[in-house]
Amino acid sequence: MEEIETQLVESLVASARAGHWTIFAGFMLMCLLGIARGLLKDNLPRKYLPLLAQVLGVMGSIAASLTIGMDWPSAVISGVAIGSTASGLWSFVGKYVMPRKR
Repeated sequence: MEEIETQLVESLVASARAGHWTIFAGFMLMCLLGIARGLLKDNLPRKYLPLLAQVLGVMGSIAASLTIGMDWPSAVISGVAIGSTASGLWSFVGKYVMPRKR
């Protein structure tokens, strides 16, 4: 498992260096989802994590677009892509990198 984790981190660093910000932002959002899940574990059912990822992705993208002057429809599309990336990474890490012990 350690090799997979190392490759994942290396890929994410490479994506940041190459300017693939959607992948990098998706990873950071996935980390935020993990923290939110830990803090709100009694109040946030697992089925709502993808929705939370989408909402946070869109909100973050719109906030960033206001800073750089991007139009809001493009920001919403970018936010959905970031939220989807975070949800996919959450599933991947949960299933293959750090599976739960049963």
